[in-house]
Amino acid sequence: MSNFTKPGSELIRKASEGLSRAAREVGKTASSAGLASPGRTLAGVGEAQGWSPDALLDAADTELVGPELGLSSSEISATDSDFLSFDDFWSGWFGECETYEHEWDPTCFDGVGDPVADAGLWRLQEGPSCAVNAQLCVVESLTGECIDQDDVCPDLEERGCYSPWSGTALEDMDVVLTDHGLETDCRSDATVNDLAEALHRGDGVVVALNAQEIWEPLRDVTTGEVVAQPGNYGHAVQITGIDRDPDGGYSVIMNDTGRPDGAMRAVALEDFVEAWGDYDNYMVTARNPATV
Repeated sequence: MSNFTKPGSELIRKASEGLSRAAREVGKTASSAGLASPGRTLAGVGEAQGWSPDALLDAADTELVGPELGLSSSEISATDSDFLSFDDFWSGWFGECETYEHEWDPTCFDGVGDPVADAGLWRLQEGPSCAVNAQLCVVESLTGECIDQDDVCPDLEERGCYSPWSGTALEDMDVVLTDHGLETDCRSDATVNDLAEALHRGDGVVVALNAQEIWEPLRDVTTGEVVAQPGNYGHAVQITGIDRDPDGGYSVIMNDTGRPDGAMRAVALEDFVEAWGDYDNYMVTARNPATV
């Protein structure tokens, strides 16, 4: 059974204080101008690539959005008549939707991969090191070598492959893997079948995606369809399994080092595809040549 809760308590608080119509137009402009398209860096937890509703509101508060998009600060300043009700803001931004919580029972797993065993690889990242830690999970899975991010991040930073401020660039998403002797293949436009085949072969898999759309996925309350969200929170996770659900749907299971509950975390396939698509279905696979 799926549970729904109303998302965005911080968004509700800020919207209730009043957001000017000009700021709402900034939101529309940001969306149409492509600011929600993926950046080249996976920043990890809390580092936005593009704009989310909260980021837009924060920026409007500090008068950073207006000049960026050609609006003066006076146009952003709200008057009593300019205040939006929360309902107007919410409907204008997302339409009628609610947060979707996916449920999956690991005791009934009968898919590809080995998410139960791989759950032991999970660790909680420090800073914007999602891509580093996702790769370290794969390294341990394929070589048995358990390595802490503190053992590799200083060297990666010195080589320009990691930043403690902005994270890891897409093109560096396999550096940790190759440093530890693994063969890798990096590609965009991968498919779910590519993921399943890699898991079936026993390969390690890391993907780039939009964290917001797997952490707080939205569904249309009328149709149940996935609602694409503005903004792009660059993130990387280890994919550990794909499973068939009792209702005929599918779950994608991952180790998400950006969440305290990220070990063996399951996401509905539809939400995963939406989040993955924001990074052009970028996928890194790894294999240990010593065991091939």
